[in-house]
Amino acid sequence: FPAILGEASLAWLIMGLLLATDTYHGEWMVLPHRLNAETLGMVVSLNRTNVTRQISEWRQKGLAQREGADLLVHKSLFKGLEDWRKNPDDSDV
Repeated sequence: FPAILGEASLAWLIMGLLLATDTYHGEWMVLPHRLNAETLGMVVSLNRTNVTRQISEWRQKGLAQREGADLLVHKSLFKGLEDWRKNPDDSDV
């Protein structure tokens, strides 16, 4: 259960950064700031190791990749979040 929350929190944070900087478009999106795993983790209450592990898992699934120092994420990473963002009243909670 906590791992799911951590993954969702990190994805929400990344989507929020992309939306706030008007870079939420295309198949692959570059994280707009070169934030390290420790900084990302501080925002969503995860430690650096868990953030790194989650990004590695996304990379293995083809949802994230590195180009030099940049982190790119695929739009499908946000599939479930996009559905909720468009229809927040449709949640099961």
